[in-house]
Amino acid sequence: MGGGGSAAQGRGPQRGADRRTRLRDRRARDAAGERSGGNGVRIWDCHSDVLSRLLDRPLEAFLSAQPQGDAPEDGLHCTLERLEAGGVGALVCALFTRDGRGEHPVVRTARMIDIAHRLERESAGRVRVATPGRRVADIVDGGAIALVLSIENGVACLEHIELLRTWRRLGVRAMGLVWNGRNAIADGCGEEETGGGLTRFGREVVDEMQRLGMLVDVSHLSESGFWDVLERARAPVIASHSNARALCEHPRNLRDEQIRAIAETGGVIGVNLFSAFLVADGARATIDDVVAHVHALLERAGEDAVGIGSDFDGIPDGPQGLEHPGRYGALVSALEASGLRGPVLQKILWGNFARVFGTAGTGHGR
Repeated sequence: MGGGGSAAQGRGPQRGADRRTRLRDRRARDAAGERSGGNGVRIWDCHSDVLSRLLDRPLEAFLSAQPQGDAPEDGLHCTLERLEAGGVGALVCALFTRDGRGEHPVVRTARMIDIAHRLERESAGRVRVATPGRRVADIVDGGAIALVLSIENGVACLEHIELLRTWRRLGVRAMGLVWNGRNAIADGCGEEETGGGLTRFGREVVDEMQRLGMLVDVSHLSESGFWDVLERARAPVIASHSNARALCEHPRNLRDEQIRAIAETGGVIGVNLFSAFLVADGARATIDDVVAHVHALLERAGEDAVGIGSDFDGIPDGPQGLEHPGRYGALVSALEASGLRGPVLQKILWGNFARVFGTAGTGHGR
């Protein structure tokens, strides 16, 4: 920022000192195991669209202190203050491109990666991007929130496997193969009439992702494509933001056999907070509905295969009482009240996704 008079010059260093003091104090709380929204737990949120929201907003919409309240400020659910208040330690940031319209997908993806790194620079170290040389665990142990990069919609690769390798070198840890429509890799769940599986290029992409140590994300994928992926799976497969179809009949949700198949790969399913994927009657969901889906997934997949994938900033609003990530403490309390405590709760909130993303980068080549 440009300098001005002596008053402005005095405020600049003071703001920097204040930020450093806050960061030092927060690191001390982390060391004492107290960082959270009041519950003493840490959250791994496996899906947020905040980077795409920031394509047409100033970074201050994320970085600046926000007034308290339920409504998103500046159109954002995820702000730095809310993530810290909710105890979020890792946020998987979708590099999202819609099907067939808008900005060129390669340019759009590159711009979002740049935004993530600018957030790191402008946050005075309160958020850091997980890169090939920087582990999430090290970022969180250092007192910062880890931003983990994941592509949503493989159209970002066009039809070139070289682009997939390039995104991996730039730190992308996972990729959702499709959005709702069709691309060169497969059909999405919105292609109800065709419901095609993996294309020849799609099979090449899945194999190369596993060789590179990238997680294959099957959220949004057609059922045929899902089973094509599972046939080729040599590593954990994730559904970053999907729910149980037994509780809410929606093509974005997973059938019982799909849930069990993901668990058998060692993968994880992140519960999505969109009301339309939580309840089937068109009503706005509540925290109790989220808890019900957590238990439904636990019953079908076991305690090692369930996590949280909010879809904040990609959905209109969160459930009542869970309007933004600053309210995660209320979800933790509701899960505890439902009987989930100790190691099982820790796995759901943090450990399961931390485990599978910890394998990303090891590679499973032939």
